[in-house]
Amino acid sequence: MQNENEIIIKLPSELFIEGNFKTYHSINIESKFNGVLLSKNKVTIEPGSIFEGDIICSNLDLSGKVKGTIFCTGKVHAKQNCEVIGNIYTCRFENDETTDLECLITVPKTIIINKIKTILNEIDLNKKLSTDDSLPKIIELFKKNQLSTEEKNEIESSLEVLETANDSKKDSDQSLNVNYNAGVIQPQRFISVLKK
Repeated sequence: MQNENEIIIKLPSELFIEGNFKTYHSINIESKFNGVLLSKNKVTIEPGSIFEGDIICSNLDLSGKVKGTIFCTGKVHAKQNCEVIGNIYTCRFENDETTDLECLITVPKTIIINKIKTILNEIDLNKKLSTDDSLPKIIELFKKNQLSTEEKNEIESSLEVLETANDSKKDSDQSLNVNYNAGVIQPQRFISVLKK
């Protein structure tokens, strides 16, 4: 029997998917997809693909266009020329230089990510996604464990100071990496490390 981590479901460019999709396996999307996708493993959005809706997964590689909300317990990698409109909740975020991001990135605390991983690992494929209470639990945990408005304002003030200091340095690094316990990021402005 093949290990579920080794199986990759491929949705080729000739498809249009609409509705809910739930799987234990990794999924590679080259097509248009409207709806909700839940995968216990990695999701790859290929160049030329368009995804509208919610993605819940363990890791995500973005090369196409996404409009919606991303909930990721691992790393989101926004690759060259990808476009994202919406919100990203993730443990780690990385973006290449030529990405087009119109989104708010939120990194919940590690304890919350671990709770979400536990729920994701117990997903039952015999239940329809629309009636599976795991989905609203995962979304609620991600959304409820953002920073408060006061914390967001404090970060934005700090970012303005850091942005000014960063402009004077003219950092030539080609990609930005984030890995920390909690925070909110506006990727077109600045990505900072926040420890709670």
